[in-house]
Amino acid sequence: MKYDVVALGELLVDFTDEGVSKRGNSIFEANSGGAPCNVLAMLTRLGKKTAFIGKVGKDLFGGMLKSAITRVGIDASNLIEDAAANTTLAFVKTDDDGDREFAFYRKASADTLLRTDEVNEKLIENCSFFHFGTLSLTHEPAAATRFAVRAAKHAGARISFDPNLRRPLWENLADAKAQMRWGFGMCDVLKVAEDELRFFYDDTPSAANYSPEATNYTEKPLKAIENMPIYNMPPIADYSPEAANCTEKPLKAIEDMPIYNMPSIADYAEKLQKEFPNISILFVTKGKDGSEGFCGDIHAEAPAFCVKTLDTTGAGDTFFGCCLARISELDNAPPTKPWLTETLLFANAAAALVTAKKGALSVMPNRAEIDDLKNSKN
Repeated sequence: MKYDVVALGELLVDFTDEGVSKRGNSIFEANSGGAPCNVLAMLTRLGKKTAFIGKVGKDLFGGMLKSAITRVGIDASNLIEDAAANTTLAFVKTDDDGDREFAFYRKASADTLLRTDEVNEKLIENCSFFHFGTLSLTHEPAAATRFAVRAAKHAGARISFDPNLRRPLWENLADAKAQMRWGFGMCDVLKVAEDELRFFYDDTPSAANYSPEATNYTEKPLKAIENMPIYNMPPIADYSPEAANCTEKPLKAIEDMPIYNMPSIADYAEKLQKEFPNISILFVTKGKDGSEGFCGDIHAEAPAFCVKTLDTTGAGDTFFGCCLARISELDNAPPTKPWLTETLLFANAAAALVTAKKGALSVMPNRAEIDDLKNSKN
C-alpha cells in the first residue's frame, strides 16, 4: 500500500482539565494525543492514507491509544506494545484563554524506547511524506528516529518536521536547540511556531537571559535614554516655549533616538532559509495572529478565525496536517502565492475548529466544515 504520510514519534494520553468535582477535586479527562498522530488524524480526515510508527506500553492506556488511532483510520501495524514500559501520560491544565500548562510522566516510558530494529522500513519505503518532531529525540537512544528519517530520504520521500518544543521534557534546552537544528537540516517542509523561532535564534528577552549578546539589541538606545534631558511640564496656563524654559532639543533627542524592534517573521524566514536551503516550504503559526508561509520568494499570510476556544491542544498539528494535505494535492505543480494564501486560510480554519472542542485526535473537522468557516471570511 502507498501511504501519503507516515509519521514516527510519541503517542500518549492527554489528561485534559475538566474543572472540579462536587468535592473540590480536579477532574481530568483521558484523551488520545501526541503531535505526530494528531497530524495523521487530520490528514486521514481529509481522505489521505496514513501510518504511524511508535511504541506504547502494553497496559490500559496503550490499548486505549491503539484503539483510538485505528478508529480514526491510521494504520497502527507498526505500533509496538511493550510490556516492560509504561505509556506516556501528560496532564494539561488550560487557562481561560485556552493556553496550556503541561505536566509529563514520561521517564523511561515506552515511546522513548523505540529501537531501530522495531521500525518497519516497508512503511517508510512506501510513503510520499515522512513526518517527525523533536519529542522522539529528547532521550537517547534516539537512533530509531534518525534511522527512519535517513531511510525515508534514501527512499525518495519528502520530509516534514515540526519541532513541537516542550521545554519541560528537555533536561538541557541547548540539546533541544541542537535537535531542532538537525531537524531543520533534514526536512523539506517545516512548520514552526513564532515562539520556537525566537527560541532558536535567542530573540526572546527575559529577566533571566536578557543581554546584548543574547538578543539583537545593543546598549545604544538605553544610553540615549539615560543621556536625554528631563523637563517637567509647565502648568497649562502659562505653557509657551518662553515660559517653559525649554527648547525643542529634547523632542529632537527623542526623534533621533534609535528604535530597535524584534525581528519580523519575514526576517526569521529569510535567515532560516539561507541557513537551511533544503527547506522548500516554511509555515509559521502565530496563534491568535494567524499564520505566514514562505516558498522561495513567495510570502503569504492569513488571519486567524475567531471561535469560542475550549482547548488549544492539537491546533498546530491540525494546521500542519492541512498544509501537508494541500501540498499532496499539488501534483508536483509549483506553489503560487494564491495557493499558499488559500492553504494558510484552510489550515487556520481547521485549527480554529479543533480548538472549539476537546480531544484533538478524535474530533478533527472534515473538509466541508473547514470550507464553511474559511468561506465565512469572504
